Amino acid sequence: MDLDAANFEEWILLGDFNLIRSSDNRNMPGGCSSEMLMFNNLISFRGWIDLPFQGRAFTWSNMQDPPLLVKLDWVFCTAAWLLAFPNSMVYPFARPVSDHVPYVLQIKTAVPKAQVFRFKNFWLEFSSFLPLVNNLWNMAPYFIQPAKNLTAKLKFVRQGIRKWSEKIYNLQQLIENCSWVLALLDGLEEQRNLSQLELNFRSLVCKHIAFLLEAKRIFWKQRSTARWVTLGDENTKFFHAFATRNYRRNYIATLKVDENTLVSEHDLKVGILLATFQDRLGCSEFTNISYDDLGSFIQPILLPVLDDPFSDEEILMAVKAMPPDHAPGPDGF
Repeated sequence: MDLDAANFEEWILLGDFNLIRSSDNRNMPGGCSSEMLMFNNLISFRGWIDLPFQGRAFTWSNMQDPPLLVKLDWVFCTAAWLLAFPNSMVYPFARPVSDHVPYVLQIKTAVPKAQVFRFKNFWLEFSSFLPLVNNLWNMAPYFIQPAKNLTAKLKFVRQGIRKWSEKIYNLQQLIENCSWVLALLDGLEEQRNLSQLELNFRSLVCKHIAFLLEAKRIFWKQRSTARWVTLGDENTKFFHAFATRNYRRNYIATLKVDENTLVSEHDLKVGILLATFQDRLGCSEFTNISYDDLGSFIQPILLPVLDDPFSDEEILMAVKAMPPDHAPGPDGF
C-alpha cells in the first residue's frame, strides 16, 4: 500500500504510533528528540495531515500517582480525504479501564461557514470590482460626523459587495460551465472545421478559464494559514485541506461545567458561555479609583483634543497602517 499523500487518494491512518511529535505531547519533561524528528520528517515527507482530538491533549496514561500523560494515538489523513469529508472530527471518550483513551472518528461533509463579511483578495482580479467600490462609496449616505459617515459608507459598500459577490462567488461552477462550453466546441471541431467566430470564441473561453483558475488559487491561498508547505501554492488541493482543517481547530466540541458534567448541545454551550461572560463583565476589581484622580493620568491640556472629530488625514493614516491581509474586524473589512 502506498501511503504517500501525493497520489491524492482518499485514505485515513489511525492508531497507537507510540511516538510523540513534540515535548508538548507529554505532561512531564522527557522524550527522545531524534524519534520526534524522525516522526515529523515522515509526516512532512508523506504529506499527512493531523486530525486533532477535540478537547483532549493526551491519549495514554501510565496509571500512576502522579500520572504520566502522553499523546501516543494519532489520526492522519490525506488532502483528498479532507476534500471529500471536510468536517471529519475525532471525539475522545472517557478512559474507564484501558490506559489508552478510546475515541471515535466522525465523518461529515458539511463545513459550517461564518456569516461575517470578509474581503476576498481574488475580487481584485475582476475589472468591475474597483469601479463598483467607487460607485458604492460615492452613493453612500452622508453624515456630518466623520466617524458616523465612515461607518455608514463602509456598511453601504459591504452590502453592495456582498450582493455583487453572489454572482461570482461559486468559482468552481463557473469553471465547470466554461469547461462544458469548451468541450462542446471540441466536439464540433471533430465533426467539422470551426468558423473564425467559433475559434475566437474558444480562445476567449480558454483565457476566461485561466482567469477563473487564478482567482480560485488566490481564494484558497488566502483561506489557508499554512506557512510551511513544501509542495508550493500551486497545489490547490493541499490548500483546500488546510483551510477546512481550521474549522475543526476552532470548533468547541464540549464544555466542562463541573467535574462530572460535559455539555455538547449547541444551545447549552451558548448559554454557558454567555452566562460566564456576563458574570465576568459585571465584576470589577478597580472600585477605589475616584474621578478626581483622572488628572494624574491625563494632562488637562490634552482633554480638548479628545472631543475633536476625526480628520481625513487621521483616517487615511490609520487605513494605510493596516497590513494588506490583516484579520477582519467587527465590520468584516
